[in-house]
Parts: sequence; C-alpha cells; structure tokens
Amino acid sequence: MYKNKNLAIEIENLNFTYPDGTEALKDVSLKVCEGESLAIIGPNGAGKSTLLLNLNGLLKGNGSVKIFGTEINSSNLRDVRKKVGLVFQNPDDQLFCSTVYEDVAFGPMNLRLKEVEIERRVNDALLKVEMNGYKNHNAFHLSYGQKKRVAIATILSMNPDIIAIDEPSSNLDHNSQLSLARILISLLKTKLFVTHDIPYAALLCDRVIIIDSGKIVADGLLFDILSIPELLERHRLGFPPGFSIEKLKEDKNKLFH
Repeated sequence: MYKNKNLAIEIENLNFTYPDGTEALKDVSLKVCEGESLAIIGPNGAGKSTLLLNLNGLLKGNGSVKIFGTEINSSNLRDVRKKVGLVFQNPDDQLFCSTVYEDVAFGPMNLRLKEVEIERRVNDALLKVEMNGYKNHNAFHLSYGQKKRVAIATILSMNPDIIAIDEPSSNLDHNSQLSLARILISLLKTKLFVTHDIPYAALLCDRVIIIDSGKIVADGLLFDILSIPELLERHRLGFPPGFSIEKLKEDKNKLFH
C-alpha cells in the first residue's frame, strides 16, 4: 500500500497515559500517505482526539511519531507545528481576536512575515472557506457553521501540509454539513478527520480506521469496513436510521455532481 508513496505520517508503537492513569493510546501504529484523507472513528473515549493531539506535540506519548520522515521531539516542535494544523471541535477554542481578519492573521504574524504576505495568506485562506466577505466581522457574532470555517481558515493561513480536524460536522445542520464537506474535499492537503458521524466520514474519505479502548482495531477502505456489521456493532458503531452502504455511496456521488 505504501510502496513508492511519500509518507506524511508514520506512527510506531505509540502509547499515551493521562496523569489520572487513563490509558488513552495503546501501542498504536499508523501510516498515512501524502494527500490521503483518513477518517478516524470509534466510540466515546476511544482515544481519537488524543491521537490527533500527538501529531503536533500538544501531547507527547511514548513511541515514535514522524511527520514527513522527521520524528517529533522538543527541538523541532515549532517546525512540526508549521506542517500539522489542528482544528478543534469547538471553534470558540480557536477564535479569540476582535475580527475575523485578526484571527486568521494571528499565525502568520507570529511567523513575522511581511504585511503584504500576511494579507495574501488571510485573503487566500478566507476565500478557500468561502468567508472572504467577513474579514471585518467579529467571529463571536457569526453562526456556528461560519465559526467552523473561520477556525479552518486560521489553520490554512499557516499553509500546513497536514490538516487534522476534530468532529467537523458537529452541531451543523444538513446544508451546512454538505457545504463544509465540499470545502474540505477541495483542500489539496493530507487530511485526518475524527468523527462520530459515519455518513460524513463516507463523504470525506476513502479510508477509515476504527479506534477502541486506545487501540486501532480496523484499518482499510471505508466501504469495506462499513460492510462488516458485526465489526461496527462490536465497537458500538452503526448507521443512523435510514442510512445504508448504498445510500452512503449515492450521497457521495451526488456531492460531486
């Protein structure tokens, strides 16, 4: 699967235990190719978000995490965080400035880029998330879906190679979910999506891993994995009422037409 392909992420034997003794990750090994879109699903408390936080050093477990061949350590965190952009589940955790422009410019300003380059990056990021008309708005006065887009723009302005998004569809209505899905699919990056929303995972990704109790228990093509009902049931996963493999494939085809 990985022959002659550049690896964006290579994790080997990663373990992480929280200070209260909770073992969140247990011997996790994972490879993600450059340009791949990967869904990470699993029940509550499975270790999904903890895995994301280990990708740019916000958390540091025991084991090896390599980003484009470079193992994360204390001396290269700044460079790693330029390559891996994390979007938190709640956009209010990511937005804190007076205007949308300032929020999206915050990262590039900290890189001490020239003003003209900062402005170019902000405009480009907001255009990609279809929020270019909101530069002077206060983010806290936007709808939840608009806040999510601005939060993604704050990451895009840093021009990362990898984008990892926690629960992209949460608290969005159906139309907002579809609109955001089109935006996310259009981003030519390596992408990881933590989600409880299996239909949304099917829209965004061709590959999925299931994490349960801190371990990767399944890894493969998304529709192949979703076609094993006993596997999903064993790990407390399943389709919402009215969904099936056939409907998921139909919805995915419609998104591109």
